[in-house]
Amino acid sequence: MADQAVPQNSTYEIQTQQTQLANCAINAAIENDWKRAIDLNKQLLGQNPQDLEAHNRLGRAHLELGNLEQAKKIYQKVLRIDPYNIIAQKNLKRLAKVKSNGKKLSSCQNGTNQFDNQIFVAEPGKTKLVNLIKLTTPTILSSLCCGDEVFLHLKRHSVSVCDSQDQYLGALPDDLSHHLIALITGGNKYQTFIKKITANALQVFIRECSRAKKFANQPSFWPNGSPNCPISSREKAPRYEPPFEETEEEI
Repeated sequence: MADQAVPQNSTYEIQTQQTQLANCAINAAIENDWKRAIDLNKQLLGQNPQDLEAHNRLGRAHLELGNLEQAKKIYQKVLRIDPYNIIAQKNLKRLAKVKSNGKKLSSCQNGTNQFDNQIFVAEPGKTKLVNLIKLTTPTILSSLCCGDEVFLHLKRHSVSVCDSQDQYLGALPDDLSHHLIALITGGNKYQTFIKKITANALQVFIRECSRAKKFANQPSFWPNGSPNCPISSREKAPRYEPPFEETEEEI
């Protein structure tokens, strides 16, 4: 029995080291330290070539650095191991779209890449940059990309933001949640995209896609200096108190 204790402890130590290394790789991605992320994920793959999370993080790091062909090869390798891997499928579609449009990736602030700058064009009264609260785990944050479409999920008193797999990412601030719940349940429609990811923040860009007839004169968001314009009481919606401003300083 004593002889068996050695390999068990050794295996435990190896697993602990791999977990620590994976956490470092995740932190490197969140901190946008892509060169370090490449090195750390390569170390993980040297220990376990079948580590799909490390493969995806490695692909993401190459993508962020503009190494598109290398990223493509890595994501294709992931799909050979797991044909249904959502992250690899999503990023290969994104890379194909960039190629078909003849566009090059351009860098956002903090090292995040935009695939289509047009989705972030501001329109007074119709668009809003928002920092989410009650964020998800660093592991999930590290898998996200600037430009990913995400989705608003309405609850009774709050609005959660989830990815295409219904994975929770964060929530809108309470006052904005109450305001949008009234508009969305009243017929307005919105699209939401990830704008910026940092170690302690996830910023999304919300765009009004269509406005219900009863809100024809009701902007979704107010510009600087405009008075509050709460929804009419006849809509039986919560009163919206502070104006939301289209400025980076608020974020």
